[in-house]
Amino acid sequence: MLITRKFGKLIRGKATPFQIFSACILGMLIGFIPGFQQAPGLVVFWVGCLLILNANLFLAGLVGILGKLLLITLIPVAFAIGRFLLEGPTTPLFAALANGPITAYFGLDYYVVPGGQVLGLVLGIAIGIALTKSLGAYRRKMQRLENDSERMNKWSSKGWVK
Repeated sequence: MLITRKFGKLIRGKATPFQIFSACILGMLIGFIPGFQQAPGLVVFWVGCLLILNANLFLAGLVGILGKLLLITLIPVAFAIGRFLLEGPTTPLFAALANGPITAYFGLDYYVVPGGQVLGLVLGIAIGIALTKSLGAYRRKMQRLENDSERMNKWSSKGWVK
């Protein structure tokens, strides 16, 4: 399908606010994973969540690319946050997760992975809120224009338009 059609569906209203919000968060979380080799379980987990929640895949892809670009510039910040998480007060939790039978594949023993996930969650929530509010305002404005426009009502009342 053409990229313009996917973008049009997002703007026109085929995607619900929950799908947009979850796509932003999950896309950013996927984007803030350093690579598949460091955290294969985490990539599979977030992609599975993306599919189960029926999030907007096009938007998740765009936000994921943005997240990957941001990760390149924010790796020192992610490293510092990850070091605090792994060596600070949450050491027992991350030690248990890093040595767990399934969560060992999540790459939580690398400093950049947990730090990147914290950054991805914060930025994903911020982008999700901003995008949901702006798309909602745009949709309400277009609905108001459609309802208040006499010319639009006259045009849509024609038989061949319906």
